[in-house]
Amino acid sequence: MPLPDGHTLLATASYDATVRLWDPSIQAQLKAIDVVGTPVYAIDPWHQSMIAVAMDDGVAVLSVGLV
Repeated sequence: MPLPDGHTLLATASYDATVRLWDPSIQAQLKAIDVVGTPVYAIDPWHQSMIAVAMDDGVAVLSVGLV
């Protein structure tokens, strides 16, 4: 996911019900976002947000602000 400052974030979905944001330039996790309490199997970047789809067919729109 490209950021306005030119950096890139990597996002991963997980069976532990989180979406994790990573900075590949420093090889570090920046944030873990608890989604809906069920495994997440798909994510799709959308502007500065992300759409996450969970195993129970739930959908969440996540803000990826890194405050």
